[in-house]
Amino acid sequence: LLPSAVFLVVSPWIAVPYSDSFGLLFPVLLLYLYLVARNATHWWSRLLIWGLIGFVGLVGFNIKPTVVFAVIAVVLVFLSATVLGRSTLREKAVALGSVGAALGVFMAGSTAVTYIAQSSPVISFDLANNPKAFPLTHFLKMGATGYGGYAQADVLATAAIKDPDQRFQNGIDVYSERVQAMGPVGYAEFLARKATWTFGDGTFHMWSEGVVRKQ
Repeated sequence: LLPSAVFLVVSPWIAVPYSDSFGLLFPVLLLYLYLVARNATHWWSRLLIWGLIGFVGLVGFNIKPTVVFAVIAVVLVFLSATVLGRSTLREKAVALGSVGAALGVFMAGSTAVTYIAQSSPVISFDLANNPKAFPLTHFLKMGATGYGGYAQADVLATAAIKDPDQRFQNGIDVYSERVQAMGPVGYAEFLARKATWTFGDGTFHMWSEGVVRKQ
């Protein structure tokens, strides 16, 4: 963790108030809380800490959705070490209760956040049923062209489709067409280029994002 901490502190992105920057805090905090919960001596304190894990995961998820993978990882590691490991029946029950507390807080909090946001006069559309929302298939489609990053042409094409069902299906169709055109070997090469482009720059594309270019 120490090399990572140094790397993050000296990164130029640390000065940018962006969801990616804030999102870095939550996996570290979740790992810390997991270690604290693992060393807790009382069952009730373990339940409280796991409830806090659910709350931290909820906040992080609403800032950067990928934080949910850190929550899932912590839960799987914990369950594999207790429920599937050599532990007493009581320890297994406390483990399941702990995970239940985290998931309960996360789900209840998600419902509360959606209700509060939907009740706010600032948001004038239905968050749960927004006909203009981009489906997940749009990002699947966009991730299969160029270097797998943002593609303005795909954004405009998706936005131009008025029917939500057609918008969803379009993402699948275009993705399938692009993958078939590349073929198995070509698609594997594309994924390799995509990974190299995504992770190959240690500054995370700092000097190319948001740069004001001369017209």
